Amino acid sequence: MMTFAPELHPRGNVMTGHAGQFATKAQTGGEVTLSAPFVMFPAPTVTRFDAEREMREANRKLSTLTMADGARQIVADHPDAATLRVSISHDPDAPGVSQYVDVLDITGQTIAQQQPFTWAERDPNVLEDMGLVTSWDNDAEGRMTGLVRLPVLSEQVQLIQDGPTVTDDDDDLLRSTRDGRIQVDRLKDRAWKADSSVATAYAAEAFAQLQEVYPEADTIEMNVYADEDGQGDYVATSDNIIYDANGTIIAEDYGGFDLYDTRLSEVLRNNVGEQDGPGGNLSISKTQIADSLRNALQDDRDARGGHSIR
Repeated sequence: MMTFAPELHPRGNVMTGHAGQFATKAQTGGEVTLSAPFVMFPAPTVTRFDAEREMREANRKLSTLTMADGARQIVADHPDAATLRVSISHDPDAPGVSQYVDVLDITGQTIAQQQPFTWAERDPNVLEDMGLVTSWDNDAEGRMTGLVRLPVLSEQVQLIQDGPTVTDDDDDLLRSTRDGRIQVDRLKDRAWKADSSVATAYAAEAFAQLQEVYPEADTIEMNVYADEDGQGDYVATSDNIIYDANGTIIAEDYGGFDLYDTRLSEVLRNNVGEQDGPGGNLSISKTQIADSLRNALQDDRDARGGHSIR
């Protein structure tokens, strides 16, 4: 005859705390509750790859400008300087490119040796990828050396100050507003100078964002509504229609196209888009935005005494 086992009793034993024969398994916290997590992360609009690209671009600019400061001192001391010869430091406390450079003239002759030079970035591979130190090779003494060509460095500084050379490639031009090659924020800050430049900067950035979603986008059609307060018509930035270059609709509910000013009169005055006849919708084409951006960039450079982008 079997003895009574409280832990096996179907009902359990309230005195001993045994759950009984039919007790369920222990549950984890995730099984006990279906409530939302304690911390919620929003869907990313900027990825870590975007952040890494921005960090690399910031490092390139810092490295270029730091080298330019050193080069100015070299040229002040040696007006015939054309190239700097860089070697690798084997000091374990200061690895990377040496903090001293040799100065060469345009013929390649050495005119000064062991001149102090400051770097923001000392990794030779990174400097080569940036195009700042090139032509790495072993010299006559077996040392690994590279060259800093001062005219090239000067051009790199010019690019940072004035932005890139603007090409006729509309897609590449608009894309440059997203990857940092063109600083549209500088155009946005020029509201005191020209609203058209600011409006163009916003529209160009918005079109570049549109192309991130629809790479084949060529034109966006935006609804125009009458203001009930009698302040004039305005442009809706949601539920827009996207067309490709053949006029085929590829999206009918695109939203989030950011305009500097949504008043129709201002959009037209700033040459951001064209209205399809009186009372019609507003169309903004890739070509129109790219052309307006080129003009805005040239106006900005003219205002700062820069050179022509064309």
